[in-house]
Amino acid sequence: MGPFYPILRLVHPNFTAPLLQATATIIPKDMFLYSVLNPWLGDGLLLSAGDKWSHHRRLLTPAFHFEIFEAVYEDFHQECRHHACQVAVPGFRGQHSSDMFEHISLMTLDSLQKCVFSFDSNCQEKPSEYIAVILELSALVMKWTE
Repeated sequence: MGPFYPILRLVHPNFTAPLLQATATIIPKDMFLYSVLNPWLGDGLLLSAGDKWSHHRRLLTPAFHFEIFEAVYEDFHQECRHHACQVAVPGFRGQHSSDMFEHISLMTLDSLQKCVFSFDSNCQEKPSEYIAVILELSALVMKWTE
């Protein structure tokens, strides 16, 4: 009955190192979960595998050169400091939950918009419709895969 997912927990570095150092073409992806995401995200780098994944990865590698990150480091660092200050405030946005997904999503969205587009969205300051939709879609995917 139902799908069965084998779970293998490796905690010692000697056991995890070969898995973490293996090429992505060796390690299989969970196609059940990815098939749910495919209509939403398409068959890009995250969902593709094999030669298609390798090709997409080679195309993206130059965009993540360390010299490019040096140019946006200060902007990213500023967004992280802003996030840390907001989360440190008791009752941040009236929430008493320890769920950090929404907070990290807002920081990520702020950082990406600042670093990639030089746009100050300030979505950590006010509710973001984009993040609300992402949270809703994430919840729907999790309900659907249960």
